[in-house]
Amino acid sequence: MNKHPLSKSDIANASIVVNKQLDILRMLDKKYSKMDVTLYSKIRENLKKGNTERAKMLAAELANLRKIKTTTQNLSLALEV
Repeated sequence: MNKHPLSKSDIANASIVVNKQLDILRMLDKKYSKMDVTLYSKIRENLKKGNTERAKMLAAELANLRKIKTTTQNLSLALEV
């Protein structure tokens, strides 16, 4: 039993906070997508030049970036529900 029911203003404030967080997550997703493309092209360039060590390092960075991107997307989906 709720002693203090939620008012319309409480719900509206919560909705505003959630929407702000969604906007931030969408912005991060776009940023990570751009970084993904950039890193992938750098990996290709280094492989063409024969610089496999640098390409491996960048590939590890890309793998970590993709993990973060997946987490960000999952958070966004959770807030949208």
